Amino acid sequence: MSTEERTIRHPDRRTELLLQFLALNHPDCPGCGHQLNLGNICPECGASVQLSLNPRDKLSFRWLFAFIPWLSLAGSGILNWLLYIVTILMVGPASLAESFSMISPVQLPLALSLELMLLGSPFIILLLWKKRLEMHDWKNSTIFLLGLAPLLGWAYNLVTAFWIIHV
Repeated sequence: MSTEERTIRHPDRRTELLLQFLALNHPDCPGCGHQLNLGNICPECGASVQLSLNPRDKLSFRWLFAFIPWLSLAGSGILNWLLYIVTILMVGPASLAESFSMISPVQLPLALSLELMLLGSPFIILLLWKKRLEMHDWKNSTIFLLGLAPLLGWAYNLVTAFWIIHV
């Protein structure tokens, strides 16, 4: 018995799942629209269609690796603004409006980075949520850069805060 005969007689688990899916759902051929009932070759036009089963309903580690840093960056941005406001109210002028009108040019980089964190992070988080099921196809380098970018923003914010304290 040859290898090909064994493969045809005893399909692997993925092939069985694919055949079950085809039996239940009957996807159409993209060329002629005929239903593919038995396999990946269209009986009408003879075109070979690549069919595969990809579980797309679960959140993957790749999505969490890209999502959690952005979520923590947004949270630290909110926390930094709250600490900034509390500090101004405790040691600064009597009203908050007077406090913000007295922001020095030295504190401007920190204030701008906090604004970018607060305004940018929710948009990135929503984008990641919308694309969560497509992340299986993204390159590893793209996922790594998506996870690294907020950490670099957080480090910049931390360095800027220490720079402002020492100036």
